[in-house]
Amino acid sequence: MDRSIVANDIPYLAEGLISEILSYSEVKPLLVCKSVCKQWYAIIKEDEFVDTHMTRNNGRFHVFKRKGHSLNSDGIKETYKYLTSLNGLLLVERRSSVTKRATHQIRNPSTKETLDIPYPNNIRGFLLAVTIYLDSSTGSYNLAYVFSGRTCNELLFLRTDLGRPGTYPRYRKYFSWRYFSIFNLNEHNKYDFRIITTQAGMLYVLKTLKVRRGKPEIICIDLIQGTDTTCIGPESRSHHRRGFILQLWKEKPTILSLVKDRLSVWVLEDYKKQKWSDEILISLTYLNEYPRLKKVTPLFLHADGEDMLIYKYPSVCYVYKLESKEFCEVDPSTGKTIEVAETLISLKGMRPEKKGCFTEIENAT
Repeated sequence: MDRSIVANDIPYLAEGLISEILSYSEVKPLLVCKSVCKQWYAIIKEDEFVDTHMTRNNGRFHVFKRKGHSLNSDGIKETYKYLTSLNGLLLVERRSSVTKRATHQIRNPSTKETLDIPYPNNIRGFLLAVTIYLDSSTGSYNLAYVFSGRTCNELLFLRTDLGRPGTYPRYRKYFSWRYFSIFNLNEHNKYDFRIITTQAGMLYVLKTLKVRRGKPEIICIDLIQGTDTTCIGPESRSHHRRGFILQLWKEKPTILSLVKDRLSVWVLEDYKKQKWSDEILISLTYLNEYPRLKKVTPLFLHADGEDMLIYKYPSVCYVYKLESKEFCEVDPSTGKTIEVAETLISLKGMRPEKKGCFTEIENAT
């Protein structure tokens, strides 16, 4: 039989059509498809294909416990905690039972790859937060350590560029940290500070007086640009209250204050223009039936198209839906898990993870 005739009879698919078909597949089959031929391998490794696949597979995700235990290669027990997730990547904090020192990893649970982050030697002071974010201007992922200075009168952070997704190795010496000093905390002994971070590279610091009452302030820090803006709390009769809480609502900084059976909410709509929303007053009439919740400030969240308040306890969790005014008890594990999307993103230097390092609850689709 003439082999040239057989070869010509094999149906040919255009590369664009192959890419279109594969982009709808799950991650696990795609990892197998990479071994079919060089053409398929090249298609699946392209940045454009990875982005397209991530867009078309938003409904598939993994669910993990936020905290767990594992054994390292030396048989030493470690505790790990998932801090945050971004585009299928998990930021993990690991702590050995021997050294008690925290180390951090970037993990993709879909491809079973991890990237060890060397702890920067030039951290001075107390570590406050660790976050991963995406620099929209360059398309690269960044990792930032936020910490207070030795004298506790300034907020500092170290940032390293993890680069765009790729396959080239990254060694420890190639982690270059950039050092920034954000602002001075004048009269720091008089203030309390609360910090939250976002996936867009924003850091929000709530500044409130410790003793006397007054307006809260939010210091908005752009980690990408290295700039900060101070926003004074809006005018309200409720500023004589104490116990302000800082949260994120629809990725916007939100201040909550609870007094008796009423919750006040202020949303910072635009920090550059210092534009605040009108004060939202939520009457908590159900607290008469649940007196132990009166001293607990709930989480103000937007999920499943509805705003809700969540009260968390170790053994029970309560949810109050604002639109339907429904108050119910839910699974106490709510909030103790983290969801991460299935993606093919692989940062430079990622290596296959060791088996048994993490515990997955379920794989939902």
